[in-house]
Amino acid sequence: MSATAAQQSPEPVETVTVIETVTAEPEPAETVTVEAEPQPAETVTIEAEPEPAETVTETVTETVTVEAAEEPEPAAEAPAVPDGATLAQQNALEEAQDYIDFSGFSRQGLIDQLSSEYGGQYDLADAEWAVDQLDIDWKEQAVREAEAYLDFSSFSRQGLIDQLSSEYGGQFTVDQATYAVDQLGL
Repeated sequence: MSATAAQQSPEPVETVTVIETVTAEPEPAETVTVEAEPQPAETVTIEAEPEPAETVTETVTETVTVEAAEEPEPAAEAPAVPDGATLAQQNALEEAQDYIDFSGFSRQGLIDQLSSEYGGQYDLADAEWAVDQLDIDWKEQAVREAEAYLDFSSFSRQGLIDQLSSEYGGQFTVDQATYAVDQLGL
């Protein structure tokens, strides 16, 4: 064994045993009617016993390789709440940080999310205040959002810049959007 091979850890392997049980349904009882001769009025009915249900058990063993998951980026530390902040502002700030931890947002996109009737429903002033308290690199947020768009669909360079800077898309500035596509090599 070489020194290099000894240093490498084996890939994690997990053995999974799947037991599948199949039960066959019994066939219904058969009814046979026999008319005896010469007495036409006499009818004899014979019922056959149903066959018992048959149980078949099949065992399948499958070996799968489970890749080690990448460790998620640590969530950004929640910003300190300035003295005198209202409860609504504190809550908006906490929710803004949650959104940033979850996905890439532009400044305007985050404000819209916090103040939207479908989002946080905060007053616009509280949403703006909360976003202004965050120490955010908006260009890096544009990179995160660009990566998310590319995971979802294909874009040309200009198409991605347009999507990131659109008022219906990422709402980043053109400069932030251009930085993002440059960082991704598009």
